[in-house]
Amino acid sequence: MQKTTKKLFFVTILLFLISMGVPAVFSFVYKLDTTRLLQILIMSLILFGVIAIEFFYQLSSDKKFVNQFGMENNCTLFVLCYFLCMLMGCINPFMDAMAWPFLMIALLLLLVSNDSMAVCSYIGVLTISCLLSETDVSIMAMFMFCGLSVIFFFKRVDERYKIGIPVFMVLCIYLVSVMANITLFSDTSMNYETFLVPGINIMINLVLMIIVLKFISARHVHKYRERYLTINDSEFEIFADLKKNNSKTYYRAIHTSYLTEKLTRKFNMNADSVKTASYYWRLCMDESGKQNKKYIDKLRDEYAFPPSAIELILELTDKSTRLKSKEAVSVYMSNLVIETISNKIAKEKEAKINYKQLIQDLFMEKQNQGFFEQCDFTMRELFEMKKSFVEESLYYDFLR
Repeated sequence: MQKTTKKLFFVTILLFLISMGVPAVFSFVYKLDTTRLLQILIMSLILFGVIAIEFFYQLSSDKKFVNQFGMENNCTLFVLCYFLCMLMGCINPFMDAMAWPFLMIALLLLLVSNDSMAVCSYIGVLTISCLLSETDVSIMAMFMFCGLSVIFFFKRVDERYKIGIPVFMVLCIYLVSVMANITLFSDTSMNYETFLVPGINIMINLVLMIIVLKFISARHVHKYRERYLTINDSEFEIFADLKKNNSKTYYRAIHTSYLTEKLTRKFNMNADSVKTASYYWRLCMDESGKQNKKYIDKLRDEYAFPPSAIELILELTDKSTRLKSKEAVSVYMSNLVIETISNKIAKEKEAKINYKQLIQDLFMEKQNQGFFEQCDFTMRELFEMKKSFVEESLYYDFLR
């Protein structure tokens, strides 16, 4: 507890020095008059107060700066990036206002904190930059809305990491804002040179944003990608042994994975963890159908299964609670369909099965049992899942 208090105190001092010290130093570098210096110091103090309050609120509410990618709290990283962004903001007056890289600053602040902290710190950095350069309010408004659009669009990017549309929308908003600013507020005549700096700035911001997003992808969002490729390979140690010793369970896992793969594309689920769970969740249960925690621990510790896959397997094998996540329900229902059809075929090889009626009966039975009451699927999505299973009628003949 004492160590945590000291850390918070140290971080608070650093935030104060960055918020107050960096703008004050650059005020003297730019040789601003006393009035402007006082304005900057007052705004810096307000900025520090807002960030400090938000900082302590996040920690006290146990949110700990966890962003949409699940990146855990790292006070040091936030302080470092805040310092770099403040430094960039204070250096901006050396450049043309249309060349300021504020799209990149907004994205960086969002990635190392969360949306509320990003908004507070971004507006603060932008305000200090505009005060130092005595920039027109139209420029400030343009960068404020463009930066907020970055935070708005990218805070909705989740673990699937589909960044194409957010990047496109942000650049479009920036381009429109620049055009509007030049057309409505600029006193200079318009020619190709007028749009040269903004055009270069768009390219620079795009390149910097892509570099940062790729770095986050490699280090956090997709850091388990190679591991997933390994454990979901048919030649992986556990899966190879399963094929040799229990081919029935092996092929059911393969068929279950086939059905869940269709569902992950339809409902935008975590395809890697769903495939892993489709392969291994049955192996994590003992003969009585209870959760085998020792085996799950072995998968996590010895075979380095990713956390998301382990969480999904734990949910599937925990009989004390009902399934909630879309991923778990998809794996369970896919397995149930494959298992039911396989059992009927095992009893009578040439049996004529009405797959549509069988699937409808399975869903109705589960619905009557209240199986879907706590899950994240809507009734419409459950209908789509059932429809997806029915459409695979030709595939079920391969189970014979």
